[in-house]
Amino acid sequence: MNIEPKTFYKLGSYLFGVVAIMNALAVITQWDSYASIFVLISAIASTSFNFLLVAFFIYLYKQTPEMPKEDISDEELRKMVGLAPDNKKDKEVK
Repeated sequence: MNIEPKTFYKLGSYLFGVVAIMNALAVITQWDSYASIFVLISAIASTSFNFLLVAFFIYLYKQTPEMPKEDISDEELRKMVGLAPDNKKDKEVK
């Protein structure tokens, strides 16, 4: 079973979004009950990191090109990556 990268990044951004929102709500509702300032700083840092992960997964989703649905021949693949032989050079050598 192959999972396409765009699907993985979209799912990851949704899941980390839910985690980040729930973490933020927990920090807000339990603001007064934190034992020390260090626990509060740690909770805020954790929430911030979760939001950064959401942004990172959205960035990866936007940067990932669409995968072709059909099979690609070897020649088309060489052209895509720039490894196809140049016909002009081949004609000069012959």
